[in-house]
Amino acid sequence: MMSMQDKLKKVKLALTGIDGLTVYHYWRTGKAPYCIFREDAESGSVSMNNHNSEFALTVYVELFTHVDFDPLADSISDALNCIDGINCRYDGAVYEDQTNLIHHSWSLQVI
Repeated sequence: MMSMQDKLKKVKLALTGIDGLTVYHYWRTGKAPYCIFREDAESGSVSMNNHNSEFALTVYVELFTHVDFDPLADSISDALNCIDGINCRYDGAVYEDQTNLIHHSWSLQVI
């Protein structure tokens, strides 16, 4: 069974391979564009002999950018969809008035 830490490393590896994208876990320390990923909860498991033999971890990925139609959004989708064991869904984008940033989000199930 792959550990939670290994599942998160799989997501981080996919995201850090994107040129021009700075990636953070939980919070940011830099300027836009940047990407944040965070784990949420176990979303399902398979049990054998009263023990979890495998589980899916829910992970959220968010891109914050000033650029309308930012190609980084496509790059994130492409990178996440190319990794075995990651089920990726694009949840949409919103403009945040307070920060003047466009906020894209994805939800993942990492097996």
